[in-house]
Formats: sequence, structure tokens, C-alpha cells
Amino acid sequence: MFRRSVIRRLAAEDGLGMLEIVVSAVIFFFVLTAVLGLLGTTTQMSLSAKQRAVMTNAINAYVERVSAMPFSQVKLVSEGGALPAEETQTVGEYRIVIRPTISIPTTLTSATNPNLKRLRISITVTRGTANPMSYTTEVLIRDRNQFLTQAVSSPQTDPTIAFTNTTPPEGTVVWGSQHAGGALTLGAVAEAGSGRTISSVILWCDDQYILKDTMDNLGSWTNIDQQSFTTPTFIWNTLQTDELSQQVIADGYRTISAYVLDSGGISKYTVRHFLVDNYAPPLPTTSTVQAVTSTQTVVSWGQVMDGTTPADHYRVECYVQTATADVWTGPTFVGGTYLYQGLSGPVVTAPFSRYYMRMQAHSARNLQPPSTSWYYHPQAWVSRPELSATMSTSGSNRSVVLTCSTPRFPYVAGSLTYRIRYGTSPTALTNVIAGATNPYTHTYKKTDGDYYYQFEVTVTPTGTAGGILPTPTPVTVRSNIVGPNNISPLPVYGW
Repeated sequence: MFRRSVIRRLAAEDGLGMLEIVVSAVIFFFVLTAVLGLLGTTTQMSLSAKQRAVMTNAINAYVERVSAMPFSQVKLVSEGGALPAEETQTVGEYRIVIRPTISIPTTLTSATNPNLKRLRISITVTRGTANPMSYTTEVLIRDRNQFLTQAVSSPQTDPTIAFTNTTPPEGTVVWGSQHAGGALTLGAVAEAGSGRTISSVILWCDDQYILKDTMDNLGSWTNIDQQSFTTPTFIWNTLQTDELSQQVIADGYRTISAYVLDSGGISKYTVRHFLVDNYAPPLPTTSTVQAVTSTQTVVSWGQVMDGTTPADHYRVECYVQTATADVWTGPTFVGGTYLYQGLSGPVVTAPFSRYYMRMQAHSARNLQPPSTSWYYHPQAWVSRPELSATMSTSGSNRSVVLTCSTPRFPYVAGSLTYRIRYGTSPTALTNVIAGATNPYTHTYKKTDGDYYYQFEVTVTPTGTAGGILPTPTPVTVRSNIVGPNNISPLPVYGW
């Protein structure tokens, strides 16, 4: 009876009733909850597996590094060894903390064994704010001098290895998988000594990473067992990544080593250095400006690192303000060239003019930040004014007419003031005439002696180069020194 009633309801054309809708919603809710729970569990399992893989790799790398140390150094730094009590590493988004302890194990007879050390590793791997994963393990570190048979190195039997002609020359600039001469093909040829064979050939970068080619194949060849071996074609990819897809080759000079190992356990290597240049260097962050004379200013800046190597050159542009409001012209280049090598250089200036400077660091192959990205010197600077003077005599008096160049840029009305410093020595201008005019006539008795003069000018400029510069504040600049005044025109003594 109930089944016939349900069938009649389903066959009806007036749709589902409220009861059927509620029941369907409840069923759908339980199904959706189960699916979401499954997705969450799957995601968590994936992250945990990745975290365990990072932990395993970190433990293996640490044990290998400790095993390769001199046996006497396998102890904590506090005990005179080489192992810090805590070591922190960052691998992608994971933070790894390793805490080692070293002890001397005992044999079955309870006597300590001086040729073994027990390394206990406590490791914690954390990803962001997720729960950390911790693990503790122990391994025995052997004294290799006691437990390994050491091969004897001899020029008569040692293997040899050299880079082939396909390898770019020393110091070549490389990027991606190429250099200026074409594909970045690296090759090595190894020869075993008499009675031995080649076991392996491996290409390393900075003794940290085995090279990879454009197909992610390693530059490593093992189980060779040949008297002579030449590596097959191998095109290095300087953009190679690790297992977490993180690029591992930094810009800058890299040491590429080709290692050979022979059947006697003897390893030899050869090296070549390349300048990796995949990215533009960052912008400079500091600079200084010193107005030396009216026509020369020296600009200096802090060194910019392009990866691990200083940036190859710099583009330093200087713009001069015109007499019209906020209009600037240029550029003038430091050192007269827009590609300047070095950390300081001269700028040719006009007397009593106002300038601003911007700059970029460029790489060896002239990679540079975008054209809209510049470092600006924090404020504009004013070059030094020029002072000239003539002298005339009348009876027992001597008159000196001093004329200082005037600003070539807009300034706040009424802000221009002059002071004259003078004295009988160019290094002791102890007399001051405040509120002087320009030109200014100084009349005095011949018997007073000979004087040297310098103008000191204070002015408040206007103009911010369209908002690039901060609002100007008063600046004070000094002219050159003229004198002595027994000659007309007075000679320029110095700055």
C-alpha cells in the first residue's frame, strides 16, 4: 500500500512535496560531507608525504656531510668540534631544525670504542603555521682512517680529467642554456691510469649541485668501467631546479667542477668559472653627492650585488633644472658614459645650477630593471657658484669689486642672501660681511694687507621634478676662493 502511494506521488505532475525536499537535502548533505572529508584527508596526506620527504632528504644530507668530516671534528662546537648545537635550514616553504648530540658507543664488552661515534639527530620540519613533524634517529660515524682502505695517490697512476673544446672558455657569461657562442654545451674527457678504469664522472656547480640539462637529466655518469671516457653531449640549464621546483643556481660567478673517480678510489677534478646572468640586478639603495667645483660634482653609490657578484656597470643620469618653474633637461651621464663601471664618478655641471640624479645597476649582458624603475638620490643638489673679483687703488685705499654668479634655477622670492668671508689667509677666512649685496665693493687701507675672499650663498629653490623630489629646503653653498687682492683680476686660489 505504501509503495503504491509513493509511486502515485512520483507520477503526479505537481512535483515533490516539502517532505521529499527535506529528505533529499539531508541525503545530499551527508554525501557532500563525506566527499569534502575525503578531499581534506587526501590533501593532508599529500602534504605530510612531502614533509616526510623533505625530512628524509635533510637527514641523509646531514649524515653524509658529518661522515665526510675529519673524525676529530665530529663533535659539538662547544666541545671543540665543528657541529653547531642547532642548525636551521630553509627548503622552499619548509623550515628544518637539526639538533645533534655525539657520544662514544660501547662494545659488547662495555669498553668504549675510540673509532666509532654515535650521532643522534633530532629533526623538526615545519611548514608555515602547520603542525611540525619531528623525528629522532641514530647513526654510527666511523673513523675513515681506521675502517677504510685508502687508495694511494700517485701521478703515475692517478686519473686525469679535462674540459673538452665544446665547453665555453673561462669567465664566459652564460644564461638559460646558452652563451654568446650558442648552446651551453659542457663536456669532459677522463683518462684512467695504468691498470685502472674510470668509475664515474660528475659535473658539479660550487660543489653543491650536480648540473642538470634542459631535460632535467643529471650531469653524472657512473659504472663506466672504461680506460677512457668522454661525456656525451650535455647542455647545462642554469635555471635548473630542485625537487621542490626551486631554482638553485644563483646569478654571479659559479665554479663548475668536473670530478673523476677511478677503480682505485682516487678522485681528481678540474674547474672552470662562468658568470651566470639570468636576471637584472636590483636597484641601488644609497648614494652621496659632493659638489667639488662649480663645474664638477662627484657622485658615489653603494655596491649592488648581482646575485653573488657585484653588478657589472651602472647607468647614472643627472638632470638640470631650467629657469622655468619645474622643467628639467638632460640627461648628463656620470663619467660621460651611460655605462659606467665603478662606484663613483664625476658629473660635469654648470655654475650655481640645480640637479637631480637617478640610477640603475646593470648586469654583464646589460640586463636592467624596467625603464620605469629607478633609484633616485634623496634630494636635488646645487652646484657651487663662481666668484670673480677686480681690484683698483685710489690714494691710500684699495677697492675690490666681488661678483658672484646667480642661481640658474627658480627660487623662493626673498630667500637669496649673501655672506662674504675674507681674511689674510685662504685657510683662515675669519672676517664676515653679512647681508652683502652682489656685486659687492670692499674698500680698505692698503696697509691692512692682502685679502682672500669667498661668497657664501643661501637660497630656497622651488620645484620637485613632478613629485619625484621632496619639497625643497634652504641650501647653503660656497663659491671658490679668490686672492690675494694685490693683483687684478684676483686669481682663483682654490675651492
